[in-house]
Amino acid sequence: MQEKSGPYSISELPEIPLSTTALLTLTDDPVSIYEASVTGIQPSYPYTGSAILPEPVVMIGSQLLVKGRDYTLSYSNNINPGTATMTIRGIGSFTGSMTKSFIIEGNKTDDDSPAQAVAMHRLYNPNSGEHFYTGSDRERDFLVSSGWKSEGEGWNAPASSSSPVYRLYNQNAGDHYYTTSATEKEYLISVGWKDEGIGWYSDDAKGVPLYRQYNPNARAGSHNYTTNKKENDFLAANGWKEEGIAWYGLK
Repeated sequence: MQEKSGPYSISELPEIPLSTTALLTLTDDPVSIYEASVTGIQPSYPYTGSAILPEPVVMIGSQLLVKGRDYTLSYSNNINPGTATMTIRGIGSFTGSMTKSFIIEGNKTDDDSPAQAVAMHRLYNPNSGEHFYTGSDRERDFLVSSGWKSEGEGWNAPASSSSPVYRLYNQNAGDHYYTTSATEKEYLISVGWKDEGIGWYSDDAKGVPLYRQYNPNARAGSHNYTTNKKENDFLAANGWKEEGIAWYGLK
């Protein structure tokens, strides 16, 4: 039979099968961002006077979503003490939105001036060996309810000063690190540590020294900070490395 070369009527048009790729394209509907799991957000952050901007880890199944390609972030009520909100909105292949809340802990007075001192809580994780430090009562209570041991108040920090102490988190080791060095902070961020902002402030008057020790054998909890010189000397005598004064608390 001789093939007709055209023209064709509508009923005579040859049937052209869709490829597998074309079918996938036609049926691949956007995925709701609401199905994502969100981690990396602390239950609370210390008040700093600046916007608190947590960067979450957003995943759907085993797929890590990328900010700017798969979703956008926006924040509200994220400067002053209280409950702040972060909105994750899907873009590209993702649609919809979800919100996450976190607490900003602060010590603002009625005249909008910070209080003179912040009591710094010291906690210990018996599973990892890490010591953790926070000025947030809510964060302390949350960690205690999760199995951490409260070791009381470590020192009093000024509510503000010209010497911030930066807080960083290693998601692979499950360990926190604290430093007054902006250069050290930027280096750790460049090699994968998560920036958790300003944890507290060092006393510019250098009232009470906080000594830092390093355990070369520990994966997590490798650093300890204390105002107690005897504790510093005891750890040094038992294999820890003295690293001098990390920052200062109030007298």
